[in-house]
Amino acid sequence: SNKTVKVKLPQKAVVDLKYDLSTKHGKTVISAGKPEWNGILHGSPEREKIKNDWALEFDGRRDYITFPRETLSTRGFTVIFDVKPANGNNMVLLRTFYRRTSFFSLIIFRGNLFGAYLGKKGAEYFNTGAAVPMDKWSHIGVKFEPGKMIFSVNGKAKAYKVSSRPAYYGPLYFGGPVTPGTGVPARTGYFKGILKDLNIKH
Repeated sequence: SNKTVKVKLPQKAVVDLKYDLSTKHGKTVISAGKPEWNGILHGSPEREKIKNDWALEFDGRRDYITFPRETLSTRGFTVIFDVKPANGNNMVLLRTFYRRTSFFSLIIFRGNLFGAYLGKKGAEYFNTGAAVPMDKWSHIGVKFEPGKMIFSVNGKAKAYKVSSRPAYYGPLYFGGPVTPGTGVPARTGYFKGILKDLNIKH
């Protein structure tokens, strides 16, 4: 029969994700309680323990992580992590792209945190002016919600208006790759340095 029934839809379809970077998971970084959002390591990032936290060291040539596209909610998301970059080159932190119809990138560019986003008005670029020093730890966050993007480095935040569009994401990458060039400035390389304490919130 075609009987109509009422159902309650969950208000929060995706839980907050805290990733386990420890050695026990091989080529996988685990999101507790949500294995379908696990990340996959590419190249050979080295694991190391820093105080009580596991960390990953990237070589700047071929190391990166991929996460399923579902890790970014189209309603909005926040990505928070700690990095210790190892040199002064321009390098990718986060990026996602879908063909050439949408992209989001977070980059260290000329020593500062730099964002790129494809909205209704075309590509939008944000040089936050927030320094990300080499060989020192920085606590970095990016928050996206319809019409607004907020970048933070070590507790200092800067917000920008963005032209919202129906969002569709491809996979999320940390550390690379650098091709295709969608949303990534020329002469930008893979991330070289150490990552720890990676969280994605919805």
